[in-house]
Amino acid sequence: MHSFYPLYIENNFPQLQSTHFGIILAIFEVANLVTSLVLGMYIGQVKRKNLIIFSYFILFLGTLAFTGLPLLRSEQYMTFFILSLAFRVVQGTASAAIQICAYSFATNEMNNEKETYIGYVEMALGVGDMIGPAIGSIIYDYSGFTGAFICFSGMVMVGIILSIVQIPNTLNKRSETRSVENESESDNLDAIEDQTDSQQSREYQDLRYIDFLTNIECLVLLLSACFSVVFTLYIDVILAVYIHSHYGIKQNLIGLFFFLPSIFYVIGAPLSAWLSRVIHKRYVVLISFILMVFQSFCEGPSQLFGMPNSIILIIVGVSILGLCLSMALVPLLSELIEILEGMDKYDPDQISDITSGLFNSMFNLGNLLAPLIAGILNDSHGYVYTCDFMMITAAIYCVFFYFTMIFGRKLT
Repeated sequence: MHSFYPLYIENNFPQLQSTHFGIILAIFEVANLVTSLVLGMYIGQVKRKNLIIFSYFILFLGTLAFTGLPLLRSEQYMTFFILSLAFRVVQGTASAAIQICAYSFATNEMNNEKETYIGYVEMALGVGDMIGPAIGSIIYDYSGFTGAFICFSGMVMVGIILSIVQIPNTLNKRSETRSVENESESDNLDAIEDQTDSQQSREYQDLRYIDFLTNIECLVLLLSACFSVVFTLYIDVILAVYIHSHYGIKQNLIGLFFFLPSIFYVIGAPLSAWLSRVIHKRYVVLISFILMVFQSFCEGPSQLFGMPNSIILIIVGVSILGLCLSMALVPLLSELIEILEGMDKYDPDQISDITSGLFNSMFNLGNLLAPLIAGILNDSHGYVYTCDFMMITAAIYCVFFYFTMIFGRKLT
């Protein structure tokens, strides 16, 4: 939607501004955030394959519903706006369920190689997030608004079929299987060692969301997940109209600007997983935030530093967006889980499930704030000022992250 929806609004419903489009994007994240928080508490009790298939079907209906919006006239702009919000809520709810299942599976079942499998999940989500606008722009240019959403609905239908055929039924039985395996392992250990029996029989504390907020390291990592999205994806809501009006970029080429980050996202996810094994994860996160400062510097280009207008610099900034985001998100989730596991007082399965839900909520909170902040700043002060604001804010956060998570700590 990022690449063609604002252009469609500008041409057909000029009464709506960037802020309205920002709200349309943001409501998706509100639905995603709320669903993630609720589902994170109960994901261990549901049949995950069934949930994924059902969520895909709901996503299909929500996407197909957009095809009816061209029936509205220009003076019905508020109806268009309200229906857009409603359809995005449906999409956001379904998307959250699919994402939580993926994160929970990667952190729970692949416990020994969390960074690698989190990287795979992030790669899939990131590529979909960033290649979508590129594909949408191309389809919109050739088949229009309705054709674009029909094509996207078809893609979701493919996802439904693949989920039914390819996802193993054992994913529905994960909780029961893990429970039986744990009991079996506990019995074997009891027969070997009395000390192990004492450890296995003790009860874990229930992990609550408040526990994340009262632990300063967990809180900063969650904030970092949110701000990493804000400092990178804010550009989505304001880029298309700006480069079209100021640089004369044709509509069919705008999608390429959104396609470039996906290439670097694919590079960034495995690179981040590898770096996390070479240096401490917190240094990887810090490097990603420093790159975000440079990203916004180029995307303006920065008026604060007197940079001239340059489409080349904008391309550079937009391209490394994907690298910045993937390098931040992959180590953040893994580090968050390891901090909680290191306390040795919470059930590891519960840690993975609840952390996945809360982490996805913070990711979506960032997706909620980014278009709202960018839309408001762009409407009141312009595109370049918005980029400079994000550049300065990201630089301040780099300092904050260093002194709260790295300075004075023995990191190995």
